[in-house]
Amino acid sequence: MPKSHEDIQSFIARMDLTSEAPREGTWVIKGLSGVDNIVVEFAPFDPWGRRRLGDLYRAHKFYEDAYREYQVLGWLVPQDESVLLLLADSAAGVGRSDEALRLTGRVAEAVGARTGDRGASAWARVLYALRLARLRRDAQQKGDKNLLGQLQMRGRSDGLSGYAGKLLVAVAWAHPDANLQLYLSPPGREFDKANPDGERAAIRGGGIGLEAQRYDRVEAGDWQLVVRKPQGPQGQGRYSGEVSILIDEGGPGESLLTAPIAIPADAETQAVRFTLSGGRLIPQNK
Repeated sequence: MPKSHEDIQSFIARMDLTSEAPREGTWVIKGLSGVDNIVVEFAPFDPWGRRRLGDLYRAHKFYEDAYREYQVLGWLVPQDESVLLLLADSAAGVGRSDEALRLTGRVAEAVGARTGDRGASAWARVLYALRLARLRRDAQQKGDKNLLGQLQMRGRSDGLSGYAGKLLVAVAWAHPDANLQLYLSPPGREFDKANPDGERAAIRGGGIGLEAQRYDRVEAGDWQLVVRKPQGPQGQGRYSGEVSILIDEGGPGESLLTAPIAIPADAETQAVRFTLSGGRLIPQNK
């Protein structure tokens, strides 16, 4: 049983849990519950421990437990706006979409966030655009015109629409050890030996599991996307996430494309590749 602050941090950091591990009634639940008890008893005011525990809960889709940890984290570091985004993701995980949008919107409304690519406000605008687009897509698929109209009105009235531009590419993940990176190559880009995967996305929110890039115009042709796990700590199983492509946000040609990804955690470095062509997101890995 760890006793000191350093022992607790080391114990939590060594927990090698991934989304493929067994769930109900297994060591995952017992392990996370044990760490929870340790954090509460020995380090109740340790933001690092609370955040990592919340991230692990979220990575395993225990969203209510993650929400609880992030609530405590918010009390400990009220100046950290990224905590609201973690709360929002946990709320969305249990279907509380309106709460997720409200929390995300609070962070996205910061002055200067409309065109910036850095900080929690930029991350929030990416997440807000994707969440609202997903809700619009779902309403359209269900044929719910009233809900679709309300969501379209919400996007225009809250002053947060338009950030995604003509094309928004994003990758999101939950496990705190994944540290995924997004690279893009627009059509016509010449091969660069120094950057063979393309240019890395400018919007980098690794602390909440997000990287993204937006474009104000879409060039004709095929786009190449690479999601890479950089060198770092190796775990077991796979790190899961999702690639999202939002085309023409809020416009008549709006389209939201999504694809799940799973990268081996025990690989020193690994990449997943996609081609965006003709409105389709095509996996390239065999």
